[in-house]
Amino acid sequence: MRLNPRQSQVKSVYKTHIDAIHFRKTDEKRLHGLDEDSEQRLFTKERVAMLKELAAKPDVYERLIYEHEDIKKLFGGTRKDFTQTGRGNFRAEVNILLCGDPGTSKSQLLQYVYNLVPRGQYTSGKGSSAVGLTAYVMKDPETRQLVLQTGALVLSDNGICCIDEFDKMSDNTRSVLHEVMEQQTLSIAKAGIICQLNARTSILAAANPVESQWNPKKTTIENIQLPHTLLS
Repeated sequence: MRLNPRQSQVKSVYKTHIDAIHFRKTDEKRLHGLDEDSEQRLFTKERVAMLKELAAKPDVYERLIYEHEDIKKLFGGTRKDFTQTGRGNFRAEVNILLCGDPGTSKSQLLQYVYNLVPRGQYTSGKGSSAVGLTAYVMKDPETRQLVLQTGALVLSDNGICCIDEFDKMSDNTRSVLHEVMEQQTLSIAKAGIICQLNARTSILAAANPVESQWNPKKTTIENIQLPHTLLS
């Protein structure tokens, strides 16, 4: 809301995003779908019964996505709540680092994941700063009051944040990832604004080895050379 809407000089621009699980056609004049014959042909009673039986099986994901057990473990889990036992919460999001020689399509994989996930954000290590990843304080164009503008990590809440050229980021920029990767939150204390933002995101990063080529004579830590606190 504006203090004086009649004298507003800046127009608000909103992006509509709807998370839908199921929808049903109710108005025949507005929505045009399948006719009754084709709908009955696609969704017969036998087909509906088969889908319900498949959904009730405990191993439905193993049946739909066959094999690749190790790969399926990389794409998330279930949030575990142990607050009643005094153990706290355990994050369900899994963070992945792709490290390999240049030209192995690491950036293409990140672009594909970014276009696939609805709430995904893509950024590059060269053009990223600590405030750009977390949040920064700015003045409202009309009220001239200080407001908090969120960054890529907060915008990708319940999604994936893709960071390319991870090895070219500064140590100051990488240090803001510790709280996000472990606690799934982001604490802000700037210009009198003290708050804690949700950042329940999975970080998918891509980096090159130290010598721009993987050296088999060195260990994995020596080839990557990233802080141990970030890799643990």
